Order: sequence, then structure tokens, then C-alpha cells
Amino acid sequence: MLSVVFAVIGLFYMYGGFSGLRPYVGNAGLGRVGVILMVIPFINLVGIILTGIAIYSVGSKFDNGTTKIGGILTAIVVTAFIGFILTYVGLGEIMGKVGQQQPPPAPPS
Repeated sequence: MLSVVFAVIGLFYMYGGFSGLRPYVGNAGLGRVGVILMVIPFINLVGIILTGIAIYSVGSKFDNGTTKIGGILTAIVVTAFIGFILTYVGLGEIMGKVGQQQPPPAPPS
């Protein structure tokens, strides 16, 4: 029961994170859709793949190899757990790097 609560909280934070990255990363919208699909029982595998693609895009945008590898492993559903762990590590590196500089400008809409 406790794991379900943590999973829901994690999905909520992932959705918010992809929403915040949407102006900066082109495929962040795929991440939002992927998070929504992860909740639906028979479509959740597609959601994991879409989330992995979006994570790879974040790694590409911020030039972080750990996040890109995490995105690739997440998109391969069998290794998704390892991919999410690498993504967590890579996003920590990105946050440390971005925290020291100005965020990239949002593209004109």
C-alpha cells in the first residue's frame, strides 16, 4: 500500500517536471503523455517508452550522458528500473550545473 502512495507521488512530480521543462525541451510533452499513460493498466508500457524518449531529450538538451543513457534504458521496458535510477543521478548532475548558471532562453512561441 505504501509503495502505491510513493508511486503516485512520483508520477505527480514527474508530470510537474516535464511541464516545467516544456518551454526548453522539445519532447517534454511526450514525457507528460507518458506519465499519464503509465497510470492506465494495459497502456503503461507505451507510457514508459514515451517517458524514456523524453528523458533522453532532456539529456541531449543539457548535454548529460548519464541522463541520455537513463532515457535509453527507460525506453527499453525490461531495463526501465535501472534507467530511472541513472536518470535520477543524471538529473542531479544537471541541476547542479544549471544551478550555477542562467537557464537557457525559452524559444519564441
